Amino acid sequence: MRGDGGGGGSGGDGSSGGGSSGGDLEIRAGGLIAVDTGTLRHVAGVLDLLAAECAAVSALLRRAGLVSREGGLLLPDPAGTAEEAEERAAALARALRHRAEVYERIERHAARALDELHAGADTVAVEAAALWDAWRDGRHAEVGRQLSGAVAPLWMAAALLGGVGGLIRIIDRGTIRRDDPPLVPAARTTVVTELARSEVSAPRTLAEVAARIPGGGDDRVLVETYETAPGRREHVVYIAGTKDLGTPYAEPWDMASNGELYLGQASSSYDATGRALAAAGALAGDRIHLVGHSQGAMIATRFARESGYDVGTLITFASPIEAELDDVLTVTVRHTDDPVVALSAGGVPVAGGAPGSFVVERVADPQPRVGDLALGVHHMDAYRRTAAMVDASDDPRVDAVRAHLAGLASAGAATAIVYGARRDHGTPATAARRGVSGASAGGGG
Repeated sequence: MRGDGGGGGSGGDGSSGGGSSGGDLEIRAGGLIAVDTGTLRHVAGVLDLLAAECAAVSALLRRAGLVSREGGLLLPDPAGTAEEAEERAAALARALRHRAEVYERIERHAARALDELHAGADTVAVEAAALWDAWRDGRHAEVGRQLSGAVAPLWMAAALLGGVGGLIRIIDRGTIRRDDPPLVPAARTTVVTELARSEVSAPRTLAEVAARIPGGGDDRVLVETYETAPGRREHVVYIAGTKDLGTPYAEPWDMASNGELYLGQASSSYDATGRALAAAGALAGDRIHLVGHSQGAMIATRFARESGYDVGTLITFASPIEAELDDVLTVTVRHTDDPVVALSAGGVPVAGGAPGSFVVERVADPQPRVGDLALGVHHMDAYRRTAAMVDASDDPRVDAVRAHLAGLASAGAATAIVYGARRDHGTPATAARRGVSGASAGGGG
C-alpha cells in the first residue's frame, strides 16, 4: 500500500510520500493533491521553535567560547554547529510553508477554476500551474498505456481509442460539481418487485460490503434496514452494475441507462432504486448509506447528491463519475487501468467528501494484453480483491469505515430485502410476486 500519511504529497504522477507502503495499493484523501497542508504548516511551526532553541543554544555557546578564550583555552568555536542547525531548521520551515502554499493554491484553482493561478509569475503560481497541467494531462495515462498496448497490432483500433479519450475530455461529464443542475426526471419509470427477504448481520469489512452488491439473476437492489436507536432506522442500499450490454431498453440496468445517467438524466435504474428504497419503508429524511458498482455507483452518487434522504456514507466501486459531496463520508475505490473509471476524467480535482473520506487506487493488471478489452479489471471480483487489500491496510483513514460498520453492527440484525425491476410499459403490476409501482423515487414517503 502507498498512503500519503497525512504529511506526504503527490503531484501529477499520483505518487505519494509518508504512510506505510508495500504492494500496489494507494489510499489517499482524494483530489489532485494528496497532502495535508495543515500538517505541513504545523511541522513548519515546530521547526521554527527548534530554530529558536538552536539560536538560544548558539548564543550560550558563543559566550562560553568567549570566556574560554579569555581564560587562555583556545578551542574551536562551539557555536558553529548550533548556528548551522538553526539555519537548516529555518530553511526547512520556509520550504514547507512554500510547499503548503503551492498545494493550497492549486486546490483553490481546481475548486473554483480561478484565473488568478496563471495571473502571476511568482514561484508559487508557476509551480501550481505546472502541477495542474501535469495532473490534467496525466489523468488517463495508465488506462491509455494499457489499451494502446493491447491493440498495438491493430493501428486503426489504437487510433480510435485515442479519439475516445479526447472525446471524454471534451464532453467532460464525469465530474459533478457543487453547482451543477440536478438530473432531468426519468423518461421511463419502473415497477420494482420484492424477490427475497431475510435477516442479516451488518458487514464487518469493506470486502463484505463489496460482496453484498447484487450480482446475479434478477437481483438489482438490496436494502438493509437497521434499528440503530428507538424509533430511528438506517438503511444500507446496495446497487448492481450494468446487466445488459445489448438491446436498448431491454431492462432498467442497460446501456441506455448508462448513457442517460452519464449525460445528466435520471435513468430507469435510478427510478427503480428510489422505488425499492421507498418500498422497503424508507421515509424522506431517513439516514441511508449507499454502495454501488459501475452503473450502480453512478446511481449511488447521484442519489447521494439529490435524493432527499440524509446520506451518511457513499461507497463506490468502478464509478464512471465522481461528485463534490462536502457532507457525505465518501469511499471511492477505482482501478487506474479500468476504462470505465476513465470516464470520470480523473475524478474531482480537489479532496471531496466529509472529513475521513478517501480514495483507493491501484493498477489491477499492469501488463497490457488483448484480454484487457474484455474489461476484466472492471468486474466486481477484481474490486472485491482490492477491497480485501484495503481491509488489510493499517492506513488510519480506513478507521472511519470500520467505525461506520461497527455502528451498524451494534444495531443487531437487519431486515434485508432484494428487489428486481422492470420498465413500466403501462401494464398493471400483477406478477405473482409482490410488485411496487407507486413508490416515490425521489425521497421516500
